[in-house]
Order: sequence, then C-alpha cells, then structure tokens
Amino acid sequence: MQSGSENEFSLDAFDPSLLPDFDREFINRADVEEFAKALNAPESEPLVALNDWRPIRQRIRRSRNRSRRKEPIRSKDEVREGFVYNVLKWPFLFIVLGWILALCVSYVFTRLYIWAYERSVTWRGRRQTLRRNLQSKTSFAEWRTAADALDDHLGNGKWKAIDEYAYYDHATVRRVKDQLRAARLQAQQLNGDSATAATDRLKSLVEASLKSNAFGVENPRMYSETYRGTKNLAQAFIEELHAAIDLLLNHSLLKRSDKYTLAKHLHRNFGRTALCLSGGSVVFRATLPYRTSGTRFDPI
Repeated sequence: MQSGSENEFSLDAFDPSLLPDFDREFINRADVEEFAKALNAPESEPLVALNDWRPIRQRIRRSRNRSRRKEPIRSKDEVREGFVYNVLKWPFLFIVLGWILALCVSYVFTRLYIWAYERSVTWRGRRQTLRRNLQSKTSFAEWRTAADALDDHLGNGKWKAIDEYAYYDHATVRRVKDQLRAARLQAQQLNGDSATAATDRLKSLVEASLKSNAFGVENPRMYSETYRGTKNLAQAFIEELHAAIDLLLNHSLLKRSDKYTLAKHLHRNFGRTALCLSGGSVVFRATLPYRTSGTRFDPI
C-alpha cells in the first residue's frame, strides 16, 4: 500500500510554486495601510440628538411671523363664551351652593329635633329608668333580665308572638320545626328498626335545615326590633334544631363513624371561614352552627 501511494503522488505534486497565479499579489498594500490607520484613529465624538424633533447638527429656522399663524377655528360653545353661559353661570352656581347649604341646615335641625324629642318625650319616666338600668349592667345575665323588662314595658312581646314577618319564611320555619320535633320524639321513644328509620329521617332534616341564614332566621332585621330575642317561632326553630343536633351527636343513636361523618357534613354545609379582600373591603363569614338569644351566640 505504501509503495503504491508513493508511486501515485510524486514530490512535484506538493510544490506550491506550481499552483496557478502563485506569483500574483491579490492584496493591495495601500488598502491594508488605510485599514491600519482606521484602527488606530482616535475615538470620534458620539452623535447625540438635541431632541426628538430636531436632527443632529441641523439648524431649524423658526418662523419670524409667528403672530400670523392662523388660530384654530372654534365655535362659541367650545370655549364657553356664549351670551347664555355668561348670563346663567353665576345664578346656577349660587342655586347649587344654596341647595347644598339648605340640605346641611335641614339635616342639622332634623338631628336636633330628634334629640330634643327623645330627651323630652320618648325617654322619660319608667322607660328612661329601664333604659339606664340596661346600660348600667356589666354581666350578660343581668343585662338579659334588664332587656326583658324593657321589652315587656315597650310591648315588644306582641311583636314576638306574631309569626308573620317580611324578612323570613315563617311558613317554612313552622313546618320544618314541627317535622324536627316529631322526628326527634320518635327517635327517642321508638326501638329497633323504627328508631333507626326515625333517626335517619331526623338526620336528613338536620342536614337540610342547618345552613347559613336558613329560611331567613339569621336576618339582622329579625334582631333589630327588640332589645333581646326575636320572633318566638324563629327562636323555637333554632332551639329545636339545637336539640336535634345534640340528640344525634351526644347519644347512642348513631355509630361513632356516622357521628363523625354527620359533623363533617354539617360543617361543610354551614360554611367555613372566608376572608375576602376586594377593593379594601373585608367580609367575614361565620364558621360554626349557633343558636342565638338576643345578642348572645352559643356555639353548638
């Protein structure tokens, strides 16, 4: 193999002088010198525009007759120089300011009238005595007794005894309360399969009734008419629901696993804590079922 290669390529084949144009100079010496001068030249001044509207180092001649420039054509309405505007702008301004001042004065006199009427007519005699007694209490037990006395004096018991009210569904509350009571009594009294069926029915009623503001019984208007308590029907419904939950969770009607499942379902059904921030507003939601009596909230 080696002898064959040596015979095929002779030494003349590797002689560069035999290449075409070997003696020809392709690079111009003058061009190389100019390129070297450009590399060694000092740094030039950076080009900076005077502003976004003027080119670099170019003088812009300003017009000598600037006053001759035509003004944009505008109507009288755009610049508010009409005759009607000049005549009516001040009367309208005084009318608006006078109306605002009249509203402020009327509001102040209204508040003063209400304050004077309450001091001289409304809160007098025994009513004022009971109110001061209520405000002086330092414990809830004493406050509850004083609030009941004030409600009795004002006749709020009549309002509590009337079931109808626009801010809750009294018909549904009455029906569900009766169903809860009947199912609870059956679950307590019956034995065997009958007791199991009554317990399952009571459990279904509790799961369907225990919701946030169920049937409107948690509406704030329900607790703003009296000093303590609300409608007797709504209070009886809450207490009956509390008794049903107590029977299911604290007695042997259900297995331990079933009690845990029921409590978990009720917790999810009623709701969980939520902190919602939207535009700076904060909204809280209650987390536990409760029964209310006036201003007290008793966790179940």
